[in-house]
Amino acid sequence: MMKLKLLALCLSFTIMCQFNNALAENDDISEYTEQAIIHIENDDYQEAKVLLEKASNLGDGLASYLLGVMYYSGEVGNVDYQKAYQLFEKAASANVPNAITYLGIMHLEGSFVKKDFTKAKAYFEKAANLEDEDAIFNLGYIYHLGLGVPKNYAKAKSFYEKAGSFEQPTALNNLGLMYYNGEGVTKDFLKAKSYFEQSKELGEPLATYNIGLLYYKGEGVKQDYKKAYEYFKEAADAQVIQAITYLGLMYQKGEYVKKDSSKAIEYLQKSITLNDPIAMSNLGKMYYDGDGVSQDFSKAKALYEKAIEINELPIALSNLGMLYMEGKGVSKNTHFAKVLFEKAANLGEPVAKTILVGCIILVMVLLKIIPKPNFYCKKLLMQTYHLL
Repeated sequence: MMKLKLLALCLSFTIMCQFNNALAENDDISEYTEQAIIHIENDDYQEAKVLLEKASNLGDGLASYLLGVMYYSGEVGNVDYQKAYQLFEKAASANVPNAITYLGIMHLEGSFVKKDFTKAKAYFEKAANLEDEDAIFNLGYIYHLGLGVPKNYAKAKSFYEKAGSFEQPTALNNLGLMYYNGEGVTKDFLKAKSYFEQSKELGEPLATYNIGLLYYKGEGVKQDYKKAYEYFKEAADAQVIQAITYLGLMYQKGEYVKKDSSKAIEYLQKSITLNDPIAMSNLGKMYYDGDGVSQDFSKAKALYEKAIEINELPIALSNLGMLYMEGKGVSKNTHFAKVLFEKAANLGEPVAKTILVGCIILVMVLLKIIPKPNFYCKKLLMQTYHLL
């Protein structure tokens, strides 16, 4: 499985989920707001907007909040963070917990306002005191990643568990990630799977993807590409970027499905439009190998560089290093290649580690520091030779 940040710890909120949460926490709503919610349930956001504006102008805090969500998510045209923020402030002054949480999210993301983790935490704490499960989740999130606070897995787990008790799906997904990665807990794939399954049942598509990844890797379960494909397909239909990428990889490699380079490229290109660095690196490798596309080292280089720019992806660093070592699509530069391999190796990339160790042994053999390489050294030299 991938690192935490590539497993998409998220601040995911669906618009209907937010409306339902708000309704549960606010009994006193105007007739305009009630009518607006009926229109929202029928996907008629424009009519809902008109009714919510009337209710908001009459001082209905819930209407201001719901209208803010619509501007935040772009359900009424273009996303407008400024209007959303103003409406959330208006709703927060009426003590609507969800609106307070959204103010925290906007400070956490730096949407309209300057990114400020301290302010975000203060808003989350205020909303959490009003028992808002999304605020409780987000407190866990900032302690999990150490955003403006020292990283604290125990506090993150505690907040996630509390949010999970309110059936907050992303909190349950992130608890699964903690058990998968062994963060503050003993690594336990079965517990991770249990949390992912609970989260999936509550509608979190990232959890669906994570279950698929367990089956793909055979971690805590018997490896099963068929089940992996089914979970990835379900998550991809919900626009989970990583799932779309993995479908591309399965078509590229012919895992469960028949190998199909055109389908692989289609899925990878879709993920690339959503800025997934793994998709960029894999499509770059296809251009490097000429796998289903005309071999093009310049395109491979551009894709590797973009993947590195977004996330300093280890495999992309290693693959870019290979281009510079071989002088394909670039001027040969072994010094820069070594820098890239070292970066990749420090991030745990095995091919880069093999190349570096093989090169060191090769130099030692040439300098007769190792006059007769043993079997292990010969194996590394052969690996290095084939890689280079």
